[in-house]
Amino acid sequence: MIIKSNIPALNALNRLQKNNKNTASTLEKLSSGFRINKAADDAAGLSISEKMRAQIRGLDQAQRNIQDGISLIQTAEGGLAEIQNPNLQRLRELAIQAANDTLTQVDRQSIQEEVEQIKKAIDEIANDTEFNGIKLLNVPDSGKVTKTIEVMKTVTKTETTYVPEVVDLSKATSITIYERSAGLNELTIPLTSLPMSVEWSPPDSPTEKYLFEIYRYGFKTTAYGPAQGYTPGNNITGVRLNGLSGYDGITEMWANKIETTNGGWKFPDAQGDHSEQAILGDNLADYPDNTQDSHIAIRFEYMRAVTTTTTVTVPELVTIEEPFL
Repeated sequence: MIIKSNIPALNALNRLQKNNKNTASTLEKLSSGFRINKAADDAAGLSISEKMRAQIRGLDQAQRNIQDGISLIQTAEGGLAEIQNPNLQRLRELAIQAANDTLTQVDRQSIQEEVEQIKKAIDEIANDTEFNGIKLLNVPDSGKVTKTIEVMKTVTKTETTYVPEVVDLSKATSITIYERSAGLNELTIPLTSLPMSVEWSPPDSPTEKYLFEIYRYGFKTTAYGPAQGYTPGNNITGVRLNGLSGYDGITEMWANKIETTNGGWKFPDAQGDHSEQAILGDNLADYPDNTQDSHIAIRFEYMRAVTTTTTVTVPELVTIEEPFL
């Protein structure tokens, strides 16, 4: 079987289709007046031209908006002009006329009636002057409504607490001990290197003798008993630090805490560290005849102010005004 093709006829048909396509494109350009009618004509050029067309149409609309605004202003201006002349001019003229002393009360009543008519005409112009339903000269007061809303507000909160702190005796220049036997006795000891110990007898009572032991964070007094040949008792009435520094301007401080009276006692070598300690005798209650030494261990305690600042978010009521529509 043999299939024969008419090649010249196919070539002629192809040429005809191309010519028809070119002719259609040319006719489209001629009829529209545009060089670019579709993306096939010039893709990049079409993108640029469409962008420019959008800009041009936006500018055209903006121009129409401006014209509308001008028309609105002209309408308002026309209303104001109508109020000004003849109405306000006539009101001024009538006011001057009413000042004429040759007029009677009836004449002035007539003038007042005309004034009322002019005022009514002015109100009508103000109420009726509008553009596209928008009143231009007498805008109604929509009023305002007051409302309370809750908003979250960030605030800084400062709190001060007081923390007990054992006083460092090395920050004082001296310590004064008060004792009452026959009379009031006083002894001031300069504080050099701690710990230190001093023996002392009251001037008015030589039969008594004390041992003062001064540590960095405490003070201990021992009154010798009959075993050492002295009258038993511990008559210390007060102990005061002098020349103190580092405690918010406080330069003097009295001992205000008793650690122990007889029995086991200890003073920390540093705050919170009891590495320096000693057991000093038994409880005085075990010796009803008071033949033993008596011990009193005391310390100085200071209330340190600690300020803490925190940022918190809290609700707050706020009053606002909004238009009442």
